Amino acid sequence: MRKLLLLLAFFTITPAFVLLLAVFLSYTDLQQAQRSFSLTNGPKQVAYAALPTDQGVLGASVDGTDRRVESLQTFFAKYNSPLLDYASLIVEKSDQYDIDYRLLPAIAMQESLLCQKAPVGTYNCWGFGIYGKKVTSFASYPEAIDTITRYFAKKKSNGVDTLEEIGNIYNPTNYNDWKGKVSLVMSKL
Repeated sequence: MRKLLLLLAFFTITPAFVLLLAVFLSYTDLQQAQRSFSLTNGPKQVAYAALPTDQGVLGASVDGTDRRVESLQTFFAKYNSPLLDYASLIVEKSDQYDIDYRLLPAIAMQESLLCQKAPVGTYNCWGFGIYGKKVTSFASYPEAIDTITRYFAKKKSNGVDTLEEIGNIYNPTNYNDWKGKVSLVMSKL
């Protein structure tokens, strides 16, 4: 009888333990993915000091295109976003303010499907300063991009530099898994 009870306990407790372990590991993996993104963890452009100045006999050329801009242009084109024309500005402002270039596009994707659902005439694809009946508007996309990258740079200077911390301020309720979805878009860029 005792062996039967031990066997029954084993087959009851083991599946419950395995299920609990799987849930715990999934949760910690998601938490790690959210923490792994910070405002400055984006790929950095590499500068080479020894680029050839003379094309030489072979006529080789050096491609000076920033792959980050190409990545954003492809992303914006895929979703027919008006931000397509501003991909290089997003990278430029992100570099200027030392934040991850993927942050603004990822937030724009989450907040407005890359401007598809932004309030008309606001140039605000990021849900920036939009709550209740208050709607923040900008005169243009360049103004919005500059303002929002400066906002994140200021947050970074105050110690807020992970996606988890940004999400706690930008979308404190994490409505609709905001942090998880922004993190996912960032990982694909």
